[in-house]
Amino acid sequence: MTREHSKAPPAYKEEAALRGVRSDRLWPGRTVLYVREVAQALHVTEQHVINLITEGRLRAVNIANGLKKTRREHWRIPVTAWDLFIQENAS
Repeated sequence: MTREHSKAPPAYKEEAALRGVRSDRLWPGRTVLYVREVAQALHVTEQHVINLITEGRLRAVNIANGLKKTRREHWRIPVTAWDLFIQENAS
């Protein structure tokens, strides 16, 4: 295999990272996750997780809504959304 073909696109990285990994195994007792935690679990960048959120592929809540002092979004991903994402994308 050439060097060019050894890099998997992000979607394939996600699939490899997702196989059978439910929230209760990674984060027992948690109800919400940070973008950074999800990125680490998927082995992708935080920006990629944000892209998944804005594309509607991963459900999240913007906790910065209504805050006047910031325009930046502050996402939290419910563990139920992680489990649904796993179920829909890991085959």
